[in-house]
Amino acid sequence: LVIFIYSFIGSKGDLIENLNIPIGIGYDLKGEEYDIYILTLEDEQSDVKAKLRNGSALNIAETREKRSTKSSKKFIVGLEKIYILSEKQSEKGLKTIIDVWINNPQVNDRGLIAVCSGKSKDILMYTKNQSTNAAEYLEGIIKNLNQFNFFSKQFTVTDLMVRADAEGRNPALPYIDITKDGLATTGLALFKGDKMMGKTNLEEAKYINLLKYDKLKGILTIQKNMKEYISFYTKSRKKVKCYKKDGKYNFVINLNLEGDITNNQLYLGLNKDKEKLKKFTKDMEKEVKDDCNYYIDKIQNEYKFDVLGLGKYAAAKYGRKKGIDWNKEVVNSNIEVNVKVKVKNQGRGDY
Repeated sequence: LVIFIYSFIGSKGDLIENLNIPIGIGYDLKGEEYDIYILTLEDEQSDVKAKLRNGSALNIAETREKRSTKSSKKFIVGLEKIYILSEKQSEKGLKTIIDVWINNPQVNDRGLIAVCSGKSKDILMYTKNQSTNAAEYLEGIIKNLNQFNFFSKQFTVTDLMVRADAEGRNPALPYIDITKDGLATTGLALFKGDKMMGKTNLEEAKYINLLKYDKLKGILTIQKNMKEYISFYTKSRKKVKCYKKDGKYNFVINLNLEGDITNNQLYLGLNKDKEKLKKFTKDMEKEVKDDCNYYIDKIQNEYKFDVLGLGKYAAAKYGRKKGIDWNKEVVNSNIEVNVKVKVKNQGRGDY
């Protein structure tokens, strides 16, 4: 039994007291140097604490050497929960970081990724209003984003590696900031390949998510004032059609929204009057379509690249590896949105 265990563990096995276990990694830039921070769990006299260690160098490999000169314990990777990319690092590009992730088989490729305002160091060190360390707290936030605002679950290392260099696709990552209430997701970081090109607020992120991904959850509201509004908690389904006409690409995004009325102070008697229900569905369809068209126009005229990843549908239909710049083609294409709303549950009645 001892021989069997040693055959599988060998020299890799070690006592936890002798290890630094990274749970969060932050990527910053300091001038022309990489400034990488590691949030580790360390056992000190039977009391496990989170500590922040860093290394700065002209390349990522040498940051490990610099960090090792300040650590009395061995690093063991593979358990990191979160990777925080500073906005400055994201704008410069993630190619070298992604290369490290691909070439190191011990990296946790299911670890979650987010972009932060300012320095990743400040995010990883933040402990105010939290019962746990920043890495575990942010892991919980990002894992549960998919319950609202139409966020997807596609924010892992693997997701970024696959999308950053895929034809007709561009990544988007949660944007984290320190607010008056603590750490929070404040929008989306939008990437063109491996470089961050812009960021959104939560309202814009909601509609970009809705147009970009499939099978999402979120709340949509029609509101006249503080007292008159109706909210609709819905699950979305998306289908995209692509065709070419007169040398120009055309995309049709069909959105099916099915869900429950969560609050109603606008369409009174909705659960009794079929005409009012019909009017609500038509009004909600128009509201969502108008908002989607507004953000599509912003994408084509302000961001000027394929934020929604529509190029992948054209590439799948008309062929890949033809040297086509899908960012340029999608920006100059016609994009049409169709919305269909279905109410499953109208609630218990009016208040």
